[in-house]
Amino acid sequence: MKNNFYMACLILGLSLLGTAAPILAQEVPPTGQPQAEAVPPAAAQAAGFEQAAGSLQQRLETSLQELQALRTQSAQEMIPLSRQLGELENELTKARQEFQQTTRVLDSRTLDLTNLRNEIKSRSDEVGYLTSLLTEYIRNFESRLHIAELQRYRDVLREAGLASENTQLSGMEVFK
Repeated sequence: MKNNFYMACLILGLSLLGTAAPILAQEVPPTGQPQAEAVPPAAAQAAGFEQAAGSLQQRLETSLQELQALRTQSAQEMIPLSRQLGELENELTKARQEFQQTTRVLDSRTLDLTNLRNEIKSRSDEVGYLTSLLTEYIRNFESRLHIAELQRYRDVLREAGLASENTQLSGMEVFK
C-alpha cells in the first residue's frame, strides 16, 4: 500500500513534468499481490529521474535566460522613456508657467479696463455736473446783469446757454 502511494505520487509528479508516459506504460499490479514485479528496476527509475531533472534544469535555464533578456530589454527601454518623460514634464511645467503668466496678464488687463471704465464714468458724471453748474451760472448771471449790460452780453450768454445742448461740440468746447 505504501508503495502504491509512492508510485502514484511519482506518476503524478512525472506527469506534471511530461515524463510519465514510459512509466504509465508499465502495468501496475492490483493490491495484495507482490510489488516486486510492478516496480521497474532501479536503473530505469534513476534514468527517469535524471531525464526529468535534466528537462527541468533545461527549462529553468531557458526561463532564466528569457528573464535576463527581458530585464535587459526593459532596462534599455527604461532609459529613453525616462528621458522622454523628463522632457515632457519640463514642457508641461513651462506650459503651466506660461498659462499662469498669461492668466495674470489677462487679469491685470481686465482690472485696468474696469478701472478705465470707472474713470470714464466718473469723468462723464463730472462733465454732466459741470454742465449743469454752467447752465445754472449762466441763468443766475443773466438775471443779475444790469439792463444796460444785458444787451451787451446777450449774444455771448445765448451761445453759452446753447453750448451745453449742442451735441456736436466736444466736452472741452462746451466750456470755452
